[in-house]
Amino acid sequence: QMGGAGGWQVACQRHRWCHSAMAVLLCVAQVSAFAPGVVTPGCGKKPGSPGAHRCCQAPARIRWQMGLAPTKEGSVSVGDHTLWYRLVRPMALSSQKGSPLVVLHGGPQVPSDYLFPLSGVEYRTVLFYDQLGCGRSDTPAAGVAEYSVAGSVAALEQVLAGVGVRDFHLLGQSWGGILAYEFLRAGGPAAAKCRSVVLANSPTSVRQVEEEAGVLVEQAGSMEAFQAAHECRLPGGRPPLLLDAYSHAGSTWRGTTAISDWCLDPAAAPLAVPALVLRGEHDFVSDAAVAGWTEAFERCRSKVLAGCSHHALLEDTQEFLEIVDGFTAQYD
Repeated sequence: QMGGAGGWQVACQRHRWCHSAMAVLLCVAQVSAFAPGVVTPGCGKKPGSPGAHRCCQAPARIRWQMGLAPTKEGSVSVGDHTLWYRLVRPMALSSQKGSPLVVLHGGPQVPSDYLFPLSGVEYRTVLFYDQLGCGRSDTPAAGVAEYSVAGSVAALEQVLAGVGVRDFHLLGQSWGGILAYEFLRAGGPAAAKCRSVVLANSPTSVRQVEEEAGVLVEQAGSMEAFQAAHECRLPGGRPPLLLDAYSHAGSTWRGTTAISDWCLDPAAAPLAVPALVLRGEHDFVSDAAVAGWTEAFERCRSKVLAGCSHHALLEDTQEFLEIVDGFTAQYD
């Protein structure tokens, strides 16, 4: 469980949802950014042996990197406020082997916790940060100019400069993909250093995806059924990392209502950065909702994760990581 100041916690989840690759990460390496670092063993049994948790069955690469990768946490000044960040494998920040992966969470204002499994990418540094108004970052009162798309783009520029990130890859999930696109389109100093971008579960029109989601809710019969089918399909509902993220979400510039008018500008020139569009087969962000990305980038490919929904990273962690590893490695 997550509670107060930073660190890693390794904790077995007592078979609550040992049905997926994500569960392996939690059995061996549950990330805790709100509690002092605590290390307690998982089931302690050899994978495949009698009594071993199914969540100890994932590839050793994920268990090793998620559980043992060194981390550094800190804060960056953005105007009058500070934003929290975490670097995984900070010693590889300037490595010639692979450029860092910069991760942008969704919401807006649903903090980074649910994306921590991206720590399992191969060898490269991973940068997470909580955007203004949520998680471990400052929460100024509603109405400040920083609570905007433009403010979020400016904050990302300052985070990259403050942490010392030069060449990098971007990965944005849901709203984070929209932020990634707007950051690249703005063409600030750091944008020219972006080697590739992954847009995961990100629509090209917020209004369109809200309308389509409304239809899916009606078809499902209830919000709970909709969430189980199209948001996160793991048995038992939202896993701990996702619950932790929602429990520390903001309320000052939150959700699709904050960006309800956003849509891709069809007149905008396509961007030169190589792009990969990911979505789950059952994602409420439909094929139609992501189709416009192909016109927004000169080089754009797409991938649908079978059996997954909006939180495909949590539903099929191994497949998601392999896709990200393969794509980013092409542009290091």
